[in-house]
Amino acid sequence: MKLNTAKKLTAGALALSMMFAMAVPMAFATDEKVWTKEDDYKTVDIKKVYTAVNAGTTNPAETFYLKQIGSSVTGGDAQSAPPLEKLTGDGETDYIAKVSYTEGEATKEKPFTIQLPEYTKVGVYEYTLEEVAGDTAGVTYRTDTLKLVVTVINVEGGKIRVAGVHTESTGKEKSDKFDDNKYSAGSLNVKKVVEGNLGDKNKKFDFTVVFTNNTGKEIKSAITATVAGRAADDFNIAWDANKQYTYKFSLAHDETATFANLPYGVTYTVTEADYTGNNGGYLDPTPAYSEDAGTHNEIDTASETLTITNTKTGDVDTGVILDNAPYILMLAVVAGGAMTLVIKKRREEE
Repeated sequence: MKLNTAKKLTAGALALSMMFAMAVPMAFATDEKVWTKEDDYKTVDIKKVYTAVNAGTTNPAETFYLKQIGSSVTGGDAQSAPPLEKLTGDGETDYIAKVSYTEGEATKEKPFTIQLPEYTKVGVYEYTLEEVAGDTAGVTYRTDTLKLVVTVINVEGGKIRVAGVHTESTGKEKSDKFDDNKYSAGSLNVKKVVEGNLGDKNKKFDFTVVFTNNTGKEIKSAITATVAGRAADDFNIAWDANKQYTYKFSLAHDETATFANLPYGVTYTVTEADYTGNNGGYLDPTPAYSEDAGTHNEIDTASETLTITNTKTGDVDTGVILDNAPYILMLAVVAGGAMTLVIKKRREEE
């Protein structure tokens, strides 16, 4: 009797164990998402963050594009992945998405919105994307590729698309945004200093600055100029056949000309008119760059200053001889006269 009871208890315990083992997965399964037709991804967004590297700079208007450069099927029996939908605008049919920024908007986050195609078979489809490198001077474009994974699954009533975006580098934390796009521009300050006792601090000295577009890209930035504290209305950049722009301006002592929003990579030369010798009597001008100027004669920092110093000195004619020679001569005359009197007196006594 006791044996039968023990068998019954053992069988009961075994049954409870089996029921518990089956219940645990079911309990966890209730936490999984139940996909429905309403969960279908018709589009997917890839977030872009466009920034200005330096304060006080203004990005030009810019449209960024994405294009598909590859695809594969990593799950399922589909032979190939259908291409992503392309844009339909003029000149845009090679691209799958775009983001436009107006002038000065380079602090906002905006999305690339990609239209997904229809799929006939369930499976996992991977797409390789890249941002199109533009030709705007000062703008950095993303060089790493992006990955878009579309998983097509069966649900009640048909199939749905579930998309995942990967902008991260290999081994990095997953992300659906990127901030590679930056606008880099700086300013050039040209300052005049006059020194020396004959230096005219009210005199205007004439300068010529030549900017050269050595960036390999098109300059679309709104570059401005301020001369001696006033906006230079005659400063209107028009690049010549040599990709250069020449501008003339004048500065007096302690005045500065500032050229702002110059894209990185633009080079410049500053020359001053000749004020040496018969042209004014000044010494050769002395140029000095600020410590933060980076590469001299090239815009590659937020702000760089070139100070040009002109020096003119000379003797001051007061009309009175102030050196020691007259006094020495007077002492010699007095001493000579005294000696003459002494000698004459001795002769008279003899």
